[in-house]
Amino acid sequence: MKLISTLNFKGGVGKTTITWLLARYLVEMKGKTVLVMDTDPQMSLTTAVQLLESGMWEERFSNWHKETKKKKNTLYHLLFQYGQSNDISTMEMPFYIHRPNLYLLPSDEELYWYDLEAPRAQDLRGFMGCLLKSVEEQSDLPNFDYCLADCPPAFNSLSFSVVSHSNLVLIPINPDVFASKGVMIMLMGLKRRMQPLPPFLVFMNRAKSRTDKMTGQPTLTRESSDFLNNDVAPAVDIQREAGISINLLRDIFVPERKGIKDALAARRRIPPDLENYFAELWDEVETRYFRTNTVSKVERLAVEELKQDYLELQAQFRESGNIAVEAFTKGHSSVYLDEFIKANTLPIPTKASKKAVEEHLLSCLAQRRIITAEK
Repeated sequence: MKLISTLNFKGGVGKTTITWLLARYLVEMKGKTVLVMDTDPQMSLTTAVQLLESGMWEERFSNWHKETKKKKNTLYHLLFQYGQSNDISTMEMPFYIHRPNLYLLPSDEELYWYDLEAPRAQDLRGFMGCLLKSVEEQSDLPNFDYCLADCPPAFNSLSFSVVSHSNLVLIPINPDVFASKGVMIMLMGLKRRMQPLPPFLVFMNRAKSRTDKMTGQPTLTRESSDFLNNDVAPAVDIQREAGISINLLRDIFVPERKGIKDALAARRRIPPDLENYFAELWDEVETRYFRTNTVSKVERLAVEELKQDYLELQAQFRESGNIAVEAFTKGHSSVYLDEFIKANTLPIPTKASKKAVEEHLLSCLAQRRIITAEK
C-alpha cells in the first residue's frame, strides 16, 4: 500500500477536495482499492463526504460513527493506544465503507486536544507505519492499493507521522502571493526536523483557466501562468538545490469551478468536466513516482507486439476515427504509452499526458504514418 498525503500549512487551498476527489477517481475510474484518512481535527473531509444534499447526515454513517465512539475505537483512540505502548492492537479498525473499494478513517474532535496530552512528535513518528502494517495484517480488510491522507494546515504530531511515512506528498497551491513563500517556509522547517524527507509534488489547485483559441484546450490564464513561473518555480528550484526531492507541475492543474465542493457530498459524482483534470494529475503522479507498478508488464512486450498494436489502431482509426484513439489512450497506462511511442518512433514526449498522446496519435494516424524504425 502506497501512502500519499496532501499538505499545505496555508488553509483554504483545497487539500480536502483534492484528497477526496482523487481517491474517488482512483476507485471509480482506475479500479483501485483506497483508504482515505482524515487527520484534520476540523473534520472537514469527514463532514463533507457524509452530508446529503439536504444538509442532513447520511443515517448509515451517523449510526456507525456513534457506535465506534461508544466502543472507543476511533483515530484518537488508536493514537492514544500507540502513545502508551508503541503498538496498535485492535481486532476491528474504525474504517467506514463509503462504497465498494473506498474506505474512510474519519477524524475525531478529540484530536484537537491530543497534542496537549501527547508525547513528543518524534515519539509518535512510528504511528503511521504501525497503523499501515496493522491494516495489511488484518485478513478481514481488502488489500489497499493506496492510502490518501488529508493533513491539517496546523502541523501536529499526527501530521509529522503521516508525512514521515508518505511515499509522496502533494502540495496544492492557489494563485496568490502567499503560496510560494508558504511552501518555502514549510519545506525549510520540515528539512530541519525530518530526515529523510519524502518526495513533494507542487501543483496549482483552484487555478484560473481559459480555453486556448488555437488548440481549444484549457490552459492557465496569463496571470496564473506568470505567477507559477515567476514566483512558485524559483521557490521550488531553491528547495531542490537544497537537496529536497520536489517537482512542480506547470501544465497540469485543477481549475476553479463553481460548486466543486458539492461534489464531495455523499451521493454526488465527480463533475464530468473535472475528471480529465484528475486523470492528467494522476497520470503524472503514476509516471513520476509509481511507474514500477507497471514497468514489469511493459518490459515483457516485444517490439513486434507494440508494432501490431499500432497497426491495429491504424486500422481502427480508418474505420471509427477519433473514437479509436480515445479508447486506446484510456485503456493503457502512461508507461505502456511511453514504450508504444518509442517503438513506433512517434514524435511524442515520453512524459506527455494521455491527452497529449491522443492529440499526437490523431495527427500521426491522420497522415497514415507507419513504423519506420526498430526500437
